Formats: sequence, C-alpha cells, structure tokens
Amino acid sequence: MPPSTGAATARLPVSRTDPSDGYRPVPLTVDQLRRWIEVEFCRSAGPGGQNVNKVSTRVVLRFDLHDCAEIPPEGRLLISRRLASRIDRDGRIHISSQRHRTQSANRRAAEERLIELLTDALQPVKARHATKPTAGSRRRRREEKTRRSRVLSQRRGSTDAGG
Repeated sequence: MPPSTGAATARLPVSRTDPSDGYRPVPLTVDQLRRWIEVEFCRSAGPGGQNVNKVSTRVVLRFDLHDCAEIPPEGRLLISRRLASRIDRDGRIHISSQRHRTQSANRRAAEERLIELLTDALQPVKARHATKPTAGSRRRRREEKTRRSRVLSQRRGSTDAGG
C-alpha cells in the first residue's frame, strides 16, 4: 500500500462512451471535493460531562453530489442509486461524526467516511456465477423430500375414517 499523503482518495470512473469499456480509475481527494462540501458544527449527544454541553464538536458534512463537476455523470448516477437513502431532496449526501472530542478529528473522520462511501458506491458489482449444488446438499435435499413424502402419505392413510 502506498504511503498516505494525508488526504483521503477514491477511484472514480472516467467519462466513457462504450459501456463495455469498464471503469478507469481516477484518484480523487477531499481537497478536490471541498468546493461542494458544506460543514456544520453542533453539540454532540451522549456522555461527556460538562464538555458535551459547552463545545460543538459534532460535525455534519453535506456533499452536493448533483453539482459536483469532479465526478463524471455516470459516476453521479451510480452513486445516487446506491446511496439513495443518504441523499436528500437537494441532492446532497449527509454524513455526521461525533466519535472524537475535537472538531478537527470529527471533520477528518467525516471526510474519510465520504471518500469511503463514494469509493464503495462506484465499485462494479461482481456478476454472480451459478455453481452446482454439492453432493451433500443434493443428498440432504433427497432425504428431506423422502421424509416429507412419508409424513404426507401417513396423513392420507389415517384420514380414511372421515372426520
């Protein structure tokens, strides 16, 4: 793994015309996305003593996906489909962080989470290849069918008295 430069990076697709072309990774940093990131600080919830009531350390990060020119249209469409539950009506992704005791640490955590979400959303889905059932699973299936058949045939035999 290459040494970290301090900025989180994601691999994004390049605009393409041929859908069979696949994704060509383009490194993307938080610094490139900063124009479309809005950060708000507020008070954290939960334990923390007096500090929690006085200091606004919780970070709410909003990323304007629809207006971001750094991500190609195909990438924005893919992200908006896969992260639909995190996107509001205005097309912004919401991320909050209150794990750390300082604003700067929470801001870094929220930015890293944003890059992680974008990276995961842009990963191509692997096609599922059908596999043959194992010998054991075929044997168990046959045994279960035989057992069930016996149960049903016993019921048919015992209902001849009528009831």
